[in-house]
Amino acid sequence: MGSPHDSDIPETLKSPPPSARILIDGFARVIAVLFGLIIAGELIDLVLRLRPFSPDPWRWLGLAPLFLGTVLEVTATRAFWSLGKGTPHPSQPPRRLVDGGPYAHSRNPLYMARLLVLFGAACIVGSVSTLLITLVLFLSLDFFLIPREEARLRARLGRDYDEYCARVARWFSLRHTRLTAKPR
Repeated sequence: MGSPHDSDIPETLKSPPPSARILIDGFARVIAVLFGLIIAGELIDLVLRLRPFSPDPWRWLGLAPLFLGTVLEVTATRAFWSLGKGTPHPSQPPRRLVDGGPYAHSRNPLYMARLLVLFGAACIVGSVSTLLITLVLFLSLDFFLIPREEARLRARLGRDYDEYCARVARWFSLRHTRLTAKPR
């Protein structure tokens, strides 16, 4: 049986309940890509004979963004699952606009989480190339991928998404706002 607001959800947003298998598959893919990028950075450093950019004791400060990114990944995915009744996987997107949890402070907490993990790993291993990969990834997301995603979400969610964008920053805001409109 659905929630009391399921009848308010347009047919275009209705989907079957989220699949744990798809969620686990998505996590595995994210982890594989992140490890691949870190290894690629290390290999580039090796080939170019680049030295670590920070001395050993300071490298462990990278644990903070690594940990923060991991926690953010889990909480943002959980918000998709519990609030949006979907997953970050494109085959089972949330059925409604998710504006709670980390999404009250960032429209892109999953991307931010992954960038934090890469930045933390770059600090821990001292990899200049992994740091540059993280910067290139951030710029690619900010200037190319996210604007395309936002256009699709705007077309799918309409005015609710526009209001959400007006209230919540693309990357991070300390303001805690939540839409009060019913899902359309």
